[in-house]
Amino acid sequence: CGGFLPWLRSKAGASISSALRIGTSPLGRSLFASQPIQEGDCILQLPHAAQLTQHKLPQEVRLLLDDDAVARAAAAKVAVLLMMEQRLGHESGWAPYVTSLPAKDQMHNMMFWDLDELDMVRHSPVYDEAIEQKERIRKQFSAAKPALERFPHLFGEVKLEDFMHASALVSSRAWQTSRGVSLISLTMMVLLILY
Repeated sequence: CGGFLPWLRSKAGASISSALRIGTSPLGRSLFASQPIQEGDCILQLPHAAQLTQHKLPQEVRLLLDDDAVARAAAAKVAVLLMMEQRLGHESGWAPYVTSLPAKDQMHNMMFWDLDELDMVRHSPVYDEAIEQKERIRKQFSAAKPALERFPHLFGEVKLEDFMHASALVSSRAWQTSRGVSLISLTMMVLLILY
């Protein structure tokens, strides 16, 4: 986490308080205030430059996805963008954020449950929701895959598993903003104020 806040400050500008620190709490990775915060103090602002939105996809990729009603969903496009940034690795301008996101095996999302695990909640509304979500993600992937395969330098081998992982990250961390679905760099942390 050591390089994350300096990277975020450079991405967002001077609108992040120097009182903020990243650490670990019983709740996981957390954002701490190291000094009292007064009512009305602005501790952070995250401009659009510090948000991953579908508008950051290369135009040629975005246009191809726009051609398909299923693939044009905003959350699907943000998942595609996240896949691209993950593929770029340390060359990505978003590497400190992308590498801080949980790996697939660290996700507790029913999208990754097998049928035996899902069967445990069969008589729950959660079961139907999980099945519908898996099917929606598969349809989005099937619709997007031909477009993504045209850009192997950006996406490498296009796999359902990677799209599911990116979609799970988006569904668990994205916010609806004035620019649509946005991955905002601090939503993976719990804000804890320590006095």
